[in-house]
Formats: sequence, C-alpha cells, structure tokens
Amino acid sequence: MMKDTAWIVSIDNPERVSGYRYNAIIPANELSGQVLRFGPDDAPDEFLAEHDVKEIVLCKPIDAIDGQSNGGSFVGLAEEAKSKGVKVIFHMSDWHFENPNYRQLSKICDQVVVQTKWLAEKVIEIFGVTPAIIEEPFEGPRDKARFKPGNSMKLLWFGHSGNLDTLEIGLEQLQRVTIPYQLAIVTNDIKAADKVFLAAPKTRSLRNCEIIPFDLVAQQKQVKRCDVVLIPSHWGNDKIVKGHNRLVQSIHGGRIAVAFPLPQYKELDKFCICCEDMGAGVHWAAENRRTAFQRIKSGQVYIDQRFSPGAVAAKWKETINDIG
Repeated sequence: MMKDTAWIVSIDNPERVSGYRYNAIIPANELSGQVLRFGPDDAPDEFLAEHDVKEIVLCKPIDAIDGQSNGGSFVGLAEEAKSKGVKVIFHMSDWHFENPNYRQLSKICDQVVVQTKWLAEKVIEIFGVTPAIIEEPFEGPRDKARFKPGNSMKLLWFGHSGNLDTLEIGLEQLQRVTIPYQLAIVTNDIKAADKVFLAAPKTRSLRNCEIIPFDLVAQQKQVKRCDVVLIPSHWGNDKIVKGHNRLVQSIHGGRIAVAFPLPQYKELDKFCICCEDMGAGVHWAAENRRTAFQRIKSGQVYIDQRFSPGAVAAKWKETINDIG
C-alpha cells in the first residue's frame, strides 16, 4: 500500500495516453497510490499543501496546448517538493535530451526511471545519472494464443499518430506481399492515417483497409480480430529508446507480431517475427504457422513473469523504497 505516493500527470483524461496508463495509472492502481494532475497554471506550493504526499513520480510532461513535451512547470514542482522533504522521481520515456527542462529534472530528482536499458545507457551518457529500469506493463484482458489465418490474412497496425512515419514504411513493404490480406489501422488521428494510406503504393493482394479511431476497447477488439500485428520502424534515436509495449501487448493479446529489430524488440525475438521487412515477415508467418503459434504461447509465459502489472508494480515499489 503506497497511499502517500502520487504519480503526477499534466493533462486531464490521462487514460487516453498510453504512457500515462503504463507508467502512472497501472502501477498506482496496483500499489493503491494516487494519480494527480499538475498543470502549467498550478502553483507548486498550493498543490503540495493540498495533497499530503511523501513521494511524487513525475511522468512525461505534456504541454496542454500543442501536445508536446515541455516540463517547465514540473521543474518548479520538483524544486518545491524537494524543499519540503518530498521524494521526487522523474520518469523519462522518450528521446528528450535536447530539452533543458529534462536535464534540470534529471539533476533535481532523487531518482530517474526509464523503461529500457537502451534509454538508460543514453541517460547515463548524456545526463550523467544512473536511472532505474522499470518496464511498461501489459494491460487489458488476456486472449489465448491463436494463429489460424483464413483465405485472407488479417493484418493490424496500431499506434499514436506520432508513429505514422513507421506506418508509411510498413505500407511500402506490404506492396511485395503476394498473398491476399486485409489491413486495419488504429490511431488517434484518422485523417493523418488516411493521408498516409492514400499516398502509399498499392498491391492487388490488398482486399480492403479500415482506419479506426483509437480507443482502448477498439484497439483490443482489433488485436483479437487480427492474425498478425505489424510493428514497422526505423533506426532513428526516438525509436531506439521506446519501450516494449506494442510487442508485449500483441503477445498478451495472443497474436504474432512482425517487429522491426530495434533492440527492445530484438530482445524478445523468440516470441515474434523480428525482421526489417514487414512483407517478408507476413510471408514467413504464412509458411511457418505452427512455429508462429508456438512463439506466441511461449511469449505469453515469458511476459507474465516480467511485464505483468504486478511484476512491474513490484519494481516501482522497490525503487521508491530504495530512495534514502
């Protein structure tokens, strides 16, 4: 029970942001902690007076106006909290090393937390602090492992609109698929996704494409419906440091994923199809159905030990308790 610990977010309705669900809402629920909003207009002293907490976890600060990471108001909150003897942890989940507010937060806080060892290496190299590593948990209902595609392979891409550059790559690679397939896309910006899809080369193998506005239930429904989840990417810094969550979520949902071999996905290559070319991965799955199914089943056993909400919450509790 950690009722005196609060995970701090910067927007209303944090459940709509996957990073807030994984790194605030789920661990707080598991540990009976709090999730509190602190916005740019809130005064740090008044906020801390209203909420009697012993530890705060500053999650990714999102500017309410343009949706970008800022963190200036979180710096003031961190400084005020430290002056009052409140332990401060900063969760850093993306590539924000050019942001001066992130550098300040990394120095002010008692501990920095990241979700992968690759991001940890960069934090050590660039900020000169050693972070704790706490993975992002899976969420939602478990579905049984299944790989029984019909006459038309059902493919799924899901993600935030900030990752539509990877969808563009994946669509280009799918033009080399020679077996019939259907495609579903789930994202928060369907107009932007539609623009990417319309600009992509087409193949006669594509039977239809459906673009679906994101909500968690819709995403879970599409994972359950599909045969293969596509996780294309590239070698940009912002992609290399991301978490395991899309691959882990696919395994949790009982579906095989074709995942670009970023280090966080390569680490789990026994439980997916890890390759740069989404089209080649789809063909491999079609030709190796039993192996694909076995990878999903063994993957579910593995992620239960490392990525379950309970396992992740235990790491949060240990990290918070270890701060002197």
